[in-house]
Amino acid sequence: MIQGAIFDLDGTLLDSMYIWDNLAIVYLESLGIKPRHDAKPVYDTYGYRGAVDFLKNEYGVEVTREKYMEGVRAILQQYYEEETLPKPGIPEFLERMKQNDVKMIIATATFEGMVEPAMKRLGLDGYFSGILTCQGLGTHKTEPLIYREALKNLGTEKAKTPVYEDAHYAAKTVKEDGFVLIGISDENEPERGEVQKLSHCFIEDYRDLDHYWRFVESL
Repeated sequence: MIQGAIFDLDGTLLDSMYIWDNLAIVYLESLGIKPRHDAKPVYDTYGYRGAVDFLKNEYGVEVTREKYMEGVRAILQQYYEEETLPKPGIPEFLERMKQNDVKMIIATATFEGMVEPAMKRLGLDGYFSGILTCQGLGTHKTEPLIYREALKNLGTEKAKTPVYEDAHYAAKTVKEDGFVLIGISDENEPERGEVQKLSHCFIEDYRDLDHYWRFVESL
């Protein structure tokens, strides 16, 4: 049986990837601007780092990167504090993990100060021994540092401490660093098929986990 579990947050525990995938569009709406019907596919061509250019070129919004990030952080803070929900089946899943004495920790790229309010509001904070963020560690999930630090925090064996991830780039990092990878299906991840291929075990739905429990009990 596994001893520990390292969980990503967005798209893994929380059903929250929509807000991240549409930040510039939500920012437009916060300014009172109604996005065009093609806003999402056009925004996708710019990518997250091109959000300021998207706002300027497509909607004539002149904003500095700093001002944009200030607005985005306010949007995200409110979202986590008031709106975000767990993925279906998560409360029951975490309770069963707890009953099996699995130590759990969160390793996320979400900004510091946003995770705790959401988890407390949802009544999920008590399941985790800690929350590590890429921001706090000065790292990114293209590197294994956050997962290694999470493992050190838990004090469990690496072979018995899976990492749960929905994003393809993060899943690759986990697999390449020798962790057991539990892939999570999220409709907002365009490469979820590749995540499934990389995974030692893949969760489509937290409400249908017979195969998962057989797998973790065999470790």
